[in-house]
Amino acid sequence: MVGGGRIVGHDVEEFVGVVARYGPSADVQRLVAAAGTVPAAPRLNIARACGCCLKVA
Repeated sequence: MVGGGRIVGHDVEEFVGVVARYGPSADVQRLVAAAGTVPAAPRLNIARACGCCLKVA
């Protein structure tokens, strides 16, 4: 994330294409497993931490 500090649509498209071609690595499998679970920190608790997180949401 050089420069902008964000992920844009093209980045996700490229990532999906690479995983489709070569299969998921162990790290990608961990990412998929984490994405399929309930968040460890509820949204309400994140908002109380600093207040900035919900401004974007």
